Amino acid sequence: MLWNCPHCQQPITQKTLKMVKLEAEGGRRALQCPACNQEVEMNVHSAEYWQLLIMLAGLPFLWWASKTGSDFAMVVAGAVVAAGIFSTLYVRKRILGPWKRFRAPAGKT
Repeated sequence: MLWNCPHCQQPITQKTLKMVKLEAEGGRRALQCPACNQEVEMNVHSAEYWQLLIMLAGLPFLWWASKTGSDFAMVVAGAVVAAGIFSTLYVRKRILGPWKRFRAPAGKT
């Protein structure tokens, strides 16, 4: 995921990102780039939510395996959890890799 400012293309980290109060807009709080002091917005991809749901899909299989106690159930639960982990890694690498984390606010370029 690319953590660059959409205005100045300087890298932004979670430690340097600032939340400021905009007095001109009624005290609204906004994210601000530390390099150019311009407002930025988070650009959330829908795949970020889906990768969480993929991991949660393994929980019913783990519950089933714990209730059954058989070796087959444990192997199936392990396979589902492993598939969830690998699919999450795939989503992060292929889909979210070139994704830009920040965007310029709508109507303010």
